[in-house]
Amino acid sequence: MIVAVDETQLSSFKQTVDSLDSNLCMIKVGSVSFNAIGHDALTYVASQGFEIFLDLKLHDIPNTVKKSIEGLISLPIGMMTIHTSGGLEMMKAAKKAVADTNIKIFGVTALTSLS
Repeated sequence: MIVAVDETQLSSFKQTVDSLDSNLCMIKVGSVSFNAIGHDALTYVASQGFEIFLDLKLHDIPNTVKKSIEGLISLPIGMMTIHTSGGLEMMKAAKKAVADTNIKIFGVTALTSLS
């Protein structure tokens, strides 16, 4: 099971994570939490024994996505997302950025809020 934790304060983020069991789920950190509390959020989740799904849906020119991912690979991430509308070259650049890691990249094709 993947549980989304969308908090903007580290204290409430930690409280939510602490209410969960790392044997039963992994934690999804999206742009809400990552933009507000960033690396601290991921470091805390990992310290509590959870796997991390970083859901940023990266979408930009290929080199920017590649460099963005390269800036994240030192963090304890198991999975992350890109938005496939960035095109084939962007997706290839993302794949290249994680080539020497265990990070899995998933492509988002459509947002659930779009009709």
